[in-house]
Amino acid sequence: MEERRFFTDAIDRWDVEAIDHVPKYMEGCYLELLIIVKEIEEKLIVEGSSYLVPYLIEGFEQERRHVASTIQCYVKEYGASEKEVGEKPEEIIMIAWKDINQAYLELPVAHTLLMRVVNLTRVMKVLYQYNDGYTFSSGKTKERIKSLFVDPIPLQE
Repeated sequence: MEERRFFTDAIDRWDVEAIDHVPKYMEGCYLELLIIVKEIEEKLIVEGSSYLVPYLIEGFEQERRHVASTIQCYVKEYGASEKEVGEKPEEIIMIAWKDINQAYLELPVAHTLLMRVVNLTRVMKVLYQYNDGYTFSSGKTKERIKSLFVDPIPLQE
C-alpha cells in the first residue's frame, strides 16, 4: 500500500526526478508513462490541440475519489449541460474511437502497449453503455461483474 502511495506521489509531481521515490520495480513503468504522455503531448501540440495537454496530465493525477466522470469532463470542456451530454454518449464514444484508432496507427509506440489502451476502451464502452457505470457502479456494472465472476453460467445439456 505504501509503495502505491510513492508511485502516486511521483505521478502527482509529474517530474522525472521523482523516480528516486518510486520503488525499483515500478521505475520502468513510471518512466514509460512519462515518455508516452510526452509523445502524446507533442502530437497534440503539432495537431493544434495543445489545450488538451492539461486534461491529459490531470487525468493521470486524479485519485479515485476525485475522478470526474466522462460526462462531467465533457460538460467542463465544451460548456454543455449534463442533460445534453447524457443524450449523446454514442457520439462521444464514436469520436473517442476514431481518435484511438488513429493514434494506434500513427503513434511510434509498441502496439502491445497500445492494445492495453484499446482493451481498456472496450471496457469503458461497456461501462458507459447505459449510464455512467464507472462513477455509479452499483447498478448495471455491479450486475455485469457479478454475472462474470460470481454467478455460474448455466450449460444446456
